[in-house]
Amino acid sequence: QNDISLNFNSSYLNNIMNGKIYVSSLESGQKQAINRFSLFYNSPYLELNLGDNTPHYSQFGINNNVRGIATNLHFHSFRLLSTYGYLRRSIACRQIDENSYSSGSFDRKVIAGRIELGLKNKFELGISFIKNKDVISSLDENQFTTNDTLKSLIITPKDNILFGSDINFSLLEKHLHFYGEISVSMYNNNIYSGAISKEDLEDYGIDLPFDPQNYEG
Repeated sequence: QNDISLNFNSSYLNNIMNGKIYVSSLESGQKQAINRFSLFYNSPYLELNLGDNTPHYSQFGINNNVRGIATNLHFHSFRLLSTYGYLRRSIACRQIDENSYSSGSFDRKVIAGRIELGLKNKFELGISFIKNKDVISSLDENQFTTNDTLKSLIITPKDNILFGSDINFSLLEKHLHFYGEISVSMYNNNIYSGAISKEDLEDYGIDLPFDPQNYEG
């Protein structure tokens, strides 16, 4: 195994910028990314991450590497965080023998936002929204279906939306600490067939003023 790691830092007045590059000989297109590239900028009111970063939204939120962009607009008692990028990259399934295939993955896109109110380490209220969705078009159909007439799915594209709120505060000069979080997740294990149509919902006695297929994305 051979690794290369480069770091640089610069600053001007209250502006700080640093970058990191990590390249490993273990990097392979048949695995999730090992190499890391990041550029970080910090000013008195704005943090900006480009490339690989690990945003922390909450205990049930994002805690994994995201390749994309993350921002944090922060003031004395108000912070607005946002993240856009990819949690996973696409890897084609490969046939090992007549009856077995290697597991692959779709590109997994993430869009997230968070509002924080209050002072950190004293009293803080957070509200988070996170949406993860596999990008079906990131793989050709023959890269995630069986090599027979049935064309069964080897892996299924998934979708998850999470809404959460958390509270964090300390008492007695930080000797007593409280943290609580509540989250609601809407998880779909297979979105290959797409969103249900308004007409199909009406067959089940559900009448919506819009067509869910128009908002699929």
